[in-house]
Amino acid sequence: MNKILKLVLNIIIVNIIVIAIYYIANFFKVPLYMYMPYILWLITLFVIYLLLGTTHENIYIKYVEKNNKK
Repeated sequence: MNKILKLVLNIIIVNIIVIAIYYIANFFKVPLYMYMPYILWLITLFVIYLLLGTTHENIYIKYVEKNNKK
């Protein structure tokens, strides 16, 4: 998937989830300070997801395999 498209879709998804949480909590009269840490945690998870690469490469195993060939 294109990186720009991935970024835009994740921003839209995060916004929808945050707005939904806000309206649900507002409906039940939950104060903002009660659920704001969870929203920030969720946003942080999405940012980390965007920063991580799609392929996994273990640098330690590669180092061991390189030294065993010598």
